[in-house]
Amino acid sequence: MRNRRKQMKQIHRTLAGLLLLAIALVVPAGNLALADTPATLSIPVYKVVSGIPATTETFTFRLTGLDSAPMPAGSVNGVKSATIAGTGNTTFGTITYTAVGDFRYTISEVAGTSGNYAYDSTVYDLTVQVTWKDQAGGVLQAAMYLVRHGQTEKQERAQFTNTVQADYVIVDPPVEKRISGDRPSTNSTFVFYLKADNTANPMPEGSADGLKSITINGTGSVDFGNITYTRAGTYTYTVYEKVGSASGYVYDATVYHMTVVVTESNGKLSATRTITNSSGVAQTGVVFTNAYDKPDGPKTGDESKAYLWWILIAMGLICLVAAFLPGKKNKK
Repeated sequence: MRNRRKQMKQIHRTLAGLLLLAIALVVPAGNLALADTPATLSIPVYKVVSGIPATTETFTFRLTGLDSAPMPAGSVNGVKSATIAGTGNTTFGTITYTAVGDFRYTISEVAGTSGNYAYDSTVYDLTVQVTWKDQAGGVLQAAMYLVRHGQTEKQERAQFTNTVQADYVIVDPPVEKRISGDRPSTNSTFVFYLKADNTANPMPEGSADGLKSITINGTGSVDFGNITYTRAGTYTYTVYEKVGSASGYVYDATVYHMTVVVTESNGKLSATRTITNSSGVAQTGVVFTNAYDKPDGPKTGDESKAYLWWILIAMGLICLVAAFLPGKKNKK
């Protein structure tokens, strides 16, 4: 009897094991128990720029989920994009995991169209392992395992390095203001413009619609600011002075033409600048000379007071003469 009971217990254990095995084969392991607390994970991406860029570019990266892996909010067809301006890092957003398992992704950079950079073509393979933290049905935890595609060595982070392709050059055209003729008693403010003949031409910071203005108070020299060139080409500009309304001035109507030729050799850029005046004659700089003629007007100060005294004296003498003349006639 005792042996029979042992045999029955053994049969029950075997049947229970077979039942559990059948369930495990039919139902995914992650669905055997629901998590009280799901796991969350934000997948980061890093951007490094090698070299000194002329301008800050925005780079785009993609997280692609494989085999219907959970994705962050905002994903489209299993792909989520993220951007970084210049260097730095960001994340693709928060992913929520409600079941245990291994979930696979790829991380890559979208090659841009700028000729200033060599884009990083690295592709990273990411596996997110989701497990129970303590016991089944409790709290889930997620861990990342990152490798370069086709390799097995674990990587600390998904980092993409873009290299600046070519150097850049800077040109800062200066303007000089001179005044001929009389010496003004007070300084006037003069306005000058740098205009790109093509609005696509590089311009100094602070320009709008291919136009930059500067001012000079009295005489002196000021530049429009740095113009940065990142590509070879020929760029033309005009420089002129605004005709103002300050009294006594004849404004310089000269229009200067500036041509900047940028060439590239072995990845290095260089620039040659030429300036011509309205007549097409080459100039060494941009100089505007305003003629000043002191306006005529009433005298002021001590000089006007002196004239007033002379007038008063003359009138006094006339009165004295007039007073004596009638007296002499009466005596006769």
